[in-house]
Amino acid sequence: MKPVDTLGAGDSFIAAFLTHYTRDKDMASALQQAAEAAAGTCGYYGAFGYGIDKEPREESAC
Repeated sequence: MKPVDTLGAGDSFIAAFLTHYTRDKDMASALQQAAEAAAGTCGYYGAFGYGIDKEPREESAC
């Protein structure tokens, strides 16, 4: 998969690492799983509205 965005890669890394290390207590394996999860996340656009056209917001009268 071609990397397109790094948003969320760190979150994926730490979540996968903690999940695998807590379960198996194998540091090397947990780090490998975490790296693979983070790399996979880089294949998707982030969560900030890519591909979504937004209408301009009207200014409030405040």
